[in-house]
Amino acid sequence: MSHTIHTAINQGIERISCTPAERRHETPLLFIHGMWHGAWCWEGWQAQLAELGWESHAISLPGHAGSPVQRPLRWCTLQYYLGFVKREVERLGRKPVLLGHSMGGALTQHYLKYVGDDLPAAVLVAPWPYTNYPWGPLLFLRLDPVGSVLGALKLSAGTYIRTPESTAKLLLGPDPAVTPEWLHQRLNSESFIVMNQHMWPLWNAPKRLKTPTLLLAGELDAVGPLAWEKRTAERYGADLHVVQGAGHNLMHEKSSSDTVNKIDAWLSAGVE
Repeated sequence: MSHTIHTAINQGIERISCTPAERRHETPLLFIHGMWHGAWCWEGWQAQLAELGWESHAISLPGHAGSPVQRPLRWCTLQYYLGFVKREVERLGRKPVLLGHSMGGALTQHYLKYVGDDLPAAVLVAPWPYTNYPWGPLLFLRLDPVGSVLGALKLSAGTYIRTPESTAKLLLGPDPAVTPEWLHQRLNSESFIVMNQHMWPLWNAPKRLKTPTLLLAGELDAVGPLAWEKRTAERYGADLHVVQGAGHNLMHEKSSSDTVNKIDAWLSAGVE
């Protein structure tokens, strides 16, 4: 089987669409990236899923990758980003499966609570846990005290990825499929505000989700510890799959292909 890839920027949003030569599933997939990333981070998964018969679309939020800045990044909020996710879902016509990594996983949680808990399925890829309070900020302070102080002063989360070394510490496992230099040069800055919104009292997670949900967790994830992800899966009633030896960026680990096969098998069992 083969597939086609189409990249375009329309109404200020970069979109990478991957269409299989032979469609085996009617439901499209919509990928939402995490902090610092863009649609580019999903290309490997999109290609593999296309070979398995899935049509998929990945977007870059404003100010990320090929999407031009529409609001200064330092003033971007989760609610602002959520509006673009909502519009992408509406644009597709048929409700998609939402797949969100890290901050994109938080946006998926917010979509299910505030827009509609009625999607065919959702896949949370090393997501922010169901609540960040107070552990998230404290974790980042422990992992990178200099980046935390600079980020607060500059209102920029770009301080956490200031070098290939700091990038690798946060995002990669001990034996990734990419180099820290490769990843670092593709990342961009991010709002510091969004890191502090996914917590009480600004956010109160639902106790269960109606949308069938799969949570993928990296065993060695530095910023989404496995214990937190297990509690998140329990909170939502989600199926949990732990990727052994993997860090935060599950799509950039050597186990990436196996992780995609897990997604395909899980979706194929319940999504048309």
